[in-house]
Amino acid sequence: MAYDGYERGLEFIKQKDAKQLKKLVRRHPALVHETSDRGGLLIDACQSYANFAGEDPDFWTAVRCAGVLLDLGSELPDGAFARAMNTGSTTMVQLFVERGAVSLDLEVAAACGDLETVEDLLQQRNDPPRAAAACIMAARHGHDATTRALAEAVVATDTSSGLTASELAGLLLEKRSRLDPAADLTLGQSVRRLQLLDARAERDVARFTKLLAEEPALLTRDNEAWQVEMLEQCAFGASPEIAAALLDAGASVRNEPRPPSKATVYAIDYGCHEMIELLTPLWPPGDDLSTRAGLGDMAAVQAFFDADGELRSQPSLVYPALRESTDPAATLLHALGLALMNTQLEVASFLIRHGADLHGAWGLHEPASLLHEVAAHGRLESIQFLLDRGVDRNKRDERYNATAAEWASYAGQEEAVRLLSE
Repeated sequence: MAYDGYERGLEFIKQKDAKQLKKLVRRHPALVHETSDRGGLLIDACQSYANFAGEDPDFWTAVRCAGVLLDLGSELPDGAFARAMNTGSTTMVQLFVERGAVSLDLEVAAACGDLETVEDLLQQRNDPPRAAAACIMAARHGHDATTRALAEAVVATDTSSGLTASELAGLLLEKRSRLDPAADLTLGQSVRRLQLLDARAERDVARFTKLLAEEPALLTRDNEAWQVEMLEQCAFGASPEIAAALLDAGASVRNEPRPPSKATVYAIDYGCHEMIELLTPLWPPGDDLSTRAGLGDMAAVQAFFDADGELRSQPSLVYPALRESTDPAATLLHALGLALMNTQLEVASFLIRHGADLHGAWGLHEPASLLHEVAAHGRLESIQFLLDRGVDRNKRDERYNATAAEWASYAGQEEAVRLLSE
């Protein structure tokens, strides 16, 4: 019963129904301490799963549900608070402060936009690195006045960014969704990383290379986590020329021992064939069905089925849960999704003949449909492949209540919009 109650609680949190959640937990008090087979207290589910601040953090969080759970005795895991801080969920941070679950230090006050407390704490203690971290946190949460006050304090003692206080505050606020408050960086490195992200987004190889030369520490082993992150972003952002520039500049990830990375996984997920070729020597692709389907390796795909055409039991990474599954239906659906993202239509046809559900709810981040995902990424041949097989072009996803054509329009895929509108 406890596990069933946990699942009901998750559903109420998804619906942001604090009233029903409160009734449920009052009937089953143990739920505030219960974890699922995937780990995590119910209060963890109230947190944003997004890795960006977003224009409205409340969209991604269930603040009132978190308040109910705190009031009924739920503990606050360290990871839950860090998630609220780093994803820019101001109202969640404020809730934790109001409930006395966390203390109000400089960074927490900055995240709350509490300018008066920030100024008091700055007067009490001169700590430039702490002020720089708080400035980044205030910007991450979009607090203009607090960010500018902290920028003034920071630039007075740290000129490594090469910017005035006004320029620094403006840059941090403009790029707040790209800030990583959890990273252990100097102010200069934080600014340079923002500039490098801009160069990557603009595919400006010359500027990217110049910025790396100005901050060579980013190429060392101390910054391998950033190098991996940049390569992963290049993988799902289709920026092979930037990835090549990073590796050619001498990034330490080229050398053994190499940190783990999902860069090759992402390159296959998003169908970036140049990135797959570039990354395979560093992080070779896996041998599971989904990966081989994305690579178009028909011989390997066929080998996963027995003489009767049944899928052999084998674990496969299944999205969006980012966990291994042995459920044949989930494995087949994910394999079909990756085949379509990589326009491996012969493999896709084979998988459908062997039971893959082309009408299934699938996505790289959360379930929508195969058509939604390929439409958002402009995979025209895969769109036509699905339409030819009767996939419903008018189906709407659960979160945004949008059609595949609307996903394509949002992503700027005009050709896909036209194809879906015919």
